Amino acid sequence: MSQLLGPSPTRLRQIALVAKDLQRAEHLLTKVIGTKVIFVDPAVGPWGLKNFLVAIGGDVIEVVSPIQPDTTAGRLLEKRGDGGYMLIMQTVDASIRKAHIESAQLGKVIFCHETEDATCVQYHPKRIRGMNRRYYTRT
Repeated sequence: MSQLLGPSPTRLRQIALVAKDLQRAEHLLTKVIGTKVIFVDPAVGPWGLKNFLVAIGGDVIEVVSPIQPDTTAGRLLEKRGDGGYMLIMQTVDASIRKAHIESAQLGKVIFCHETEDATCVQYHPKRIRGMNRRYYTRT
């Protein structure tokens, strides 16, 4: 399976951080670093989160914060404090990468969504040492 991967380009698209104090995190990123909030995603609400996203170069930093008890983000905050939450990578073919990761037992898929022009695969953070990793393809 690794021969199928070849030199396929994979790039970092987004880093997601988790913070207890979302307003402070927003202040630090927008005032200290000099970025602007480009999006607040209401779709994270069902996971018990609120968030904001800022652009840095061609990449995005997302900061999430739990708004209800017993969330993955909340457990991570309790265990490790503010810090890394998720890496989102873009690759030429997420399906081939998914098959490789599963066959080599490098990660367990916890979410997979495919549409006509995109594939999104999210892996459980246990084997990746505490950060969710998501690969997707977009045509």
